[in-house]
Amino acid sequence: MDYQLDDILATLKAIAIFVSGLPPEASREVKEKVEEFTDKLNNLYGIYLKSIAELDTSVNASTQPITDAINAYKDGGFSMPQKYLRKFKKLKQEIHNDSQDRRAEETEEQRNNAIVGHLAQRGQERRDEETEKQRNSRLAVMGQGSQQSRTEETEEQRNND
Repeated sequence: MDYQLDDILATLKAIAIFVSGLPPEASREVKEKVEEFTDKLNNLYGIYLKSIAELDTSVNASTQPITDAINAYKDGGFSMPQKYLRKFKKLKQEIHNDSQDRRAEETEEQRNNAIVGHLAQRGQERRDEETEKQRNSRLAVMGQGSQQSRTEETEEQRNND
């Protein structure tokens, strides 16, 4: 029972250290997983504290509080050293892997957005170039037209003179 309580306390300490380093923008899923695991350990810790408080060392005393604590620790499984600390390390690894996957997805999304933005900018530049060419073309046509009308006006004036 002693090593089990040590495991619970060490795991609660590890959780406190981990949570203090969590960034505020950590996902809700991460926070829920850690909170669920912490609640489970706090309940288990409460059972151990209760069994210690009810501990009776008399000759014919009931061992039920100790049995309850040990069964709660087993949680339907086995009682192995550092059981919950191992589970917490596994949870931390899952969280780490999930966050790396998310970062990779975000990086991919950012890269795609950058490509789309670049293509959109190039498309706009091409449209601007086309617009500029069309405007220059119109000006050239208009310039030829006004030059032609000036020539016609000059010829008319010569004929009138």
